[in-house]
Amino acid sequence: MKTTFDLPDEIVREMKLRAVVQGRTLKELVADLLRQGLGMAAPRQATKPPPSSPVEIGSDGLPVIRG
Repeated sequence: MKTTFDLPDEIVREMKLRAVVQGRTLKELVADLLRQGLGMAAPRQATKPPPSSPVEIGSDGLPVIRG
């Protein structure tokens, strides 16, 4: 189902960065975060480990690209 939310820019940036770092789509990440917030169990699916990413989150909260 498509839904529109008006979210603060910093939250959207953080979600996009986490999705990239975890090798997931933004849709998957948001759905899981909403499930956690609602206290729902994640759906049982065979998940593959995230690919090794050259992107990390630095101590200042900004992305750091290694490589």
